Amino acid sequence: MTMWALGMTFAMLPAFGIACLTGSAACRAQRYRIVKILGYALLVPGLAGVLTPVAMVLWLSW
Repeated sequence: MTMWALGMTFAMLPAFGIACLTGSAACRAQRYRIVKILGYALLVPGLAGVLTPVAMVLWLSW
């Protein structure tokens, strides 16, 4: 169970975060306002996915 949690944290969350940030950038580059709002909505889970492993490393090393 522990190895699964570490794999999810250090492999799947950053991949999910990168996908969300890529989608966010693509949506924000579009013309329509509703798509731009979707881009900003994707920014939050993208940053959370990318920064969670960094926060865990800092927390565990403290």
